[in-house]
Amino acid sequence: MSTPVKYSPDAIEIELIRSLYDGLLPSLVMSLGFLICGALIIEQSGDMLIAGPYAIGVLASIARLLVASRDAAAADNPAITLGEARRLDEALYTAKRSDRSICRYRDAAAVQAAA
Repeated sequence: MSTPVKYSPDAIEIELIRSLYDGLLPSLVMSLGFLICGALIIEQSGDMLIAGPYAIGVLASIARLLVASRDAAAADNPAITLGEARRLDEALYTAKRSDRSICRYRDAAAVQAAA
């Protein structure tokens, strides 16, 4: 008879943070889609007001990909500590948070333009 395996909350948190760095290819595909769609929208509409938020979004996407690729090896370390995992999470969250603030800016500009 085997003893049931107990999972510590710290181990689960570390594994969740490590999993954020496994999906570099989907992030790359989404970023390329953003680049292509944004460029097509600007070209077709001729609305240069969109170009500002688009440029900021491009920079945020690049920053997020660079952070993810830079820290992927550290996240893949099986002996990673909770403190190191939280540092990696904070680095990735900061890059994603800049993306979200760009979306809020873009949405606010769209509402203002529609009014």
